[in-house]
Amino acid sequence: MKVLSLALVLGAMSVATASAQSVKICDDEAGWPPYVYNPIENGKADKSKIEGAAIDFVNRIFEEVGLEHSTELLPWKRCLAEVENFGDRGNFEMFQNGSYNAERTKIYYISESIYETGRGLFYSTKKFPDGLDVNSVEDAKKYKVCGVHGYNYIDWNLADNQIETSAKSTEQALKKVAAGRCDVVPSAIEPIYGSAAIGKPIVPNGVKPHVVEFLDKTTFHIYIAKTSPRGEELRDKINAAIKKLRADGTHEKIFSQYLNF
Repeated sequence: MKVLSLALVLGAMSVATASAQSVKICDDEAGWPPYVYNPIENGKADKSKIEGAAIDFVNRIFEEVGLEHSTELLPWKRCLAEVENFGDRGNFEMFQNGSYNAERTKIYYISESIYETGRGLFYSTKKFPDGLDVNSVEDAKKYKVCGVHGYNYIDWNLADNQIETSAKSTEQALKKVAAGRCDVVPSAIEPIYGSAAIGKPIVPNGVKPHVVEFLDKTTFHIYIAKTSPRGEELRDKINAAIKKLRADGTHEKIFSQYLNF
């Protein structure tokens, strides 16, 4: 009986300890300014610091939740794999700044949207001086599409042979457009120009977006490991915090500071 009681006590202590553990979050090392980036100091990225609108907002979320957390920037594909395999590796429990993807919801718990971005197809004005003739997803397939390895393009309904994704960053993909190796790159618009706002412009001369109105804005979320024993609890607490911070104006205040470009 004493052994059973001790086991129950130890089990309860283990659950309590797990629920109080700090949360480790990963994000894309390529950056996604003005939402997440290493600040530029003396012409170089300071890898010891991570800033951005999403970073500030997630900090406020965890203040509301009452848990400590840390964020580390990794190669994006590795970040996703770390969270997917949290049950085995026990390292990163969630990733942030992930766009909505129905396939991802089979692997991770997904939070409410932490922000939204407009959509565009970036193209070369030299190659297409009259702009693009794109009024639907099907219209986009008339062009040679390039993207970034590991990024989410599911809403564009492109087969693997309809999008070339060897680029390791959005900057590389845009350079392909400028060089005439691709016609268009689908991307959220704000992060592209956000790079210029932190002193590191990535849009080549003569490249601009065709603003897409036929698709809803892209929503970005926090994804939580389904292999975490507290995964659902974290999702629910995070969602409650997001709703509160949107309702009381905190969300708008934070993001407006970074989107004034």
